[in-house]
Amino acid sequence: MPKNSNYQLFVKSTLATSLLLLVNNPLCASAFATSNESSVTYLGNAYSGTVSATQDAGTSYYNPAGMMELSASQLVASATYFKQKIKLYNATATNSDEGVLTGNNPSYPKSNYVLPAGHFVWRASQDFSFGISVFEPFRLDTQYSSSDIARLFATENKITTVDISPTVAYRINKKLSVGAGLDFLRINSKFSSDLDYGGVGSEAGGFVVNSAGRWNLGYHLGILYKPQPATKIGLAYFSRFNSNFSGYTQSFHAVNFFSAYHSTYTLKLPDRINLGVTHNFTKKWLVMGELEWTHWSRLKTINFIYNSKATPGLKSFYYSNSWRVSLGTDYSITRWLTLKGGVGFDQSPANDAFRNAMLPDSNRVLLGLGARVNFNPYIAMVAGYSHVFFQKTNINETGPISNLNSSQTLPNTSTLRADVTNRANLFGLQIVCTFGKPAKARPQSTSKSGSKAKAKAKAKTKTSTKSKTTAETKTEINKTNQ
Repeated sequence: MPKNSNYQLFVKSTLATSLLLLVNNPLCASAFATSNESSVTYLGNAYSGTVSATQDAGTSYYNPAGMMELSASQLVASATYFKQKIKLYNATATNSDEGVLTGNNPSYPKSNYVLPAGHFVWRASQDFSFGISVFEPFRLDTQYSSSDIARLFATENKITTVDISPTVAYRINKKLSVGAGLDFLRINSKFSSDLDYGGVGSEAGGFVVNSAGRWNLGYHLGILYKPQPATKIGLAYFSRFNSNFSGYTQSFHAVNFFSAYHSTYTLKLPDRINLGVTHNFTKKWLVMGELEWTHWSRLKTINFIYNSKATPGLKSFYYSNSWRVSLGTDYSITRWLTLKGGVGFDQSPANDAFRNAMLPDSNRVLLGLGARVNFNPYIAMVAGYSHVFFQKTNINETGPISNLNSSQTLPNTSTLRADVTNRANLFGLQIVCTFGKPAKARPQSTSKSGSKAKAKAKAKTKTSTKSKTTAETKTEINKTNQ
C-alpha cells in the first residue's frame, strides 16, 4: 500500500462516501436489466467491482480495458439461477363493462429462470488483448394463469436476449488502459393478456398475443486507471438500443381482430454508465465500491399497431432514470480460498402511477456472499449467493393506459388494484480456466535493473578511462625524464 498519507486519505474518503451513499440511497430495483448477472464473480459482492476489480475474463464485457490486467488468457463459464416470489394480494379488478372480476387472490405469478454466460480473453501481447462474451443483458419472464385476478393486464410476458460481444483492449502505459466492444444483441419479445368486455359474441372474453424478434447493434467503452499499484479506477459506458419490432399477432374474440395477424411496436432500452474503485488495503484484503446510472426514462410506452382496424394496444411505463450503488470486499484466507461479501442498493425506475402487473417493480437491497476456490494455478471455481429484499408496493393499473386491445363500442375501463410483496434469491456457479504463459513484458529501459546495469557500465567506463589517462601521464613523465 502506498505510504503517501494524502493518497491514503483520498482512498479512504472515496470508500467512505460510497458507504454513505449506500446508507442514504432509497432501496431499489433495476426493472428487467440482468447485465450484472453475466458473471458469478461479483454476485457474492452484491455486484460491486464489476468495472474496476478485473478479477477474471468477465471484464471483457464489464470493462474491456480490464483485460490488460489478466496475467494470461482465460475462459469463464457461469450460470445464475434467479428464483423470485411475487405476491399480489388484497386485489380488486373490473372488466371494461365495470363488472367485478374474480380470480386467484392472492396471485403468485411465476418468475424463475437461469442466466448462462461465457467469456474468453486472449492476451495477445503485453499491449493488446482480445475477448468475446456471450450472455443475457435483459430478461423479463412474468407469467400469470388465466384464473389469476391480474389476467386482463398480463398473462405471459417475456423479453429474452442474447448478446454476442467481441472486445479489444490496449495498454497506453503502466497506469492507463482503454477498451471497446460491439454488442450484437438478439431480442425476442412476447406480450399477452386476456380480454373481457362484459358482452357476448365479439364483445366476449378472449385474448391477444403479440410476439416478435430482431437483431440490434450497440457498443460499450471502458477505461481503467491505476494511480497506484494497489488502486484501480474503472469507468464504462454501455450504449442504448432502439428495437423496432415487426411480428405476429394471435387473438380470440378480440374486437376487429378477425383479419389481424401482424403487429409493429418499438422497445427502447437504456444506456448506462458505471464508475468503480477497487483498493487493496493489504495483500489479502481488498474493498470495492461502484456507482451506476441507468437511462430508464427512455422507456415511456410500447404502442402496438395492428394491420387491421383493431384499436392499437398500449403498455405504459414512464420510467425514471435510476441509480445503483454497492460496496463489497474480498478476503483471502489462503492462496487457495477467498471469501466474498457485499451490500447493494438498486433504485427502481418504476413510478407509482404507472406500475404494472407485467413487472410490479420496487426498490431493493441486495446482500451477497460468495467464495472462490483455486484448485491449482489454472482451474478455479466461484460460488455466489444474493438475497434481494424488495420494498412493499402496490399496483393501480387501468385499461386506458394499459391494454393490448380496446373495444370500439365500449370504453376500456378495466382496473386492477393490488398490494405487492416481492423477494428473490440468486444462486450462481462459475468455473475459471487460465491457460497459456503470461504475455511477455515489453522492454523497460527505465527499469531499476536496467538503470543499475547502466550505472555499473558507466562507472566501469569512467574507471577504465581514468586508469588509461593515468597510465598515459606516467609514460609521458618517463619520456621527459629520459
